[in-house]
Amino acid sequence: MYKLIKANKKDRDKLFQYKLKLTKVSNKETSKILNKDVKRKRKNYQMIIYNDEIIGCLLLERNQINEIYIEEEYRNKLIGTNIINDIILKNKETYLWVYKDNRKAIELYKRLGFKVIKKTEQSYYMRRV
Repeated sequence: MYKLIKANKKDRDKLFQYKLKLTKVSNKETSKILNKDVKRKRKNYQMIIYNDEIIGCLLLERNQINEIYIEEEYRNKLIGTNIINDIILKNKETYLWVYKDNRKAIELYKRLGFKVIKKTEQSYYMRRV
């Protein structure tokens, strides 16, 4: 079973590394922007704990999943699915953004009942009612 705990200052570096992996960024200027974004939103992040170890993070703002990241070795163990299902149960509607090239995540979200409601060049905005 997973736990979510509120991120604190000591988690900032780990959050930044997760954000870099999520966005697949290599540009130095973009990295600076992402680092500022992590600092600004740190209080909204939650660290995903599994077997007393931090394995990822969640940025949930109201009923929108802005980011969810789970380390590679913990994927496909239903942890992400359980987190998202728990969010769905607590909200009448749930929204999220997902990169179009993240096929596995898109398949998961569709299995969980999410539908694409908006498209950009690189992302889908999805909703589950």
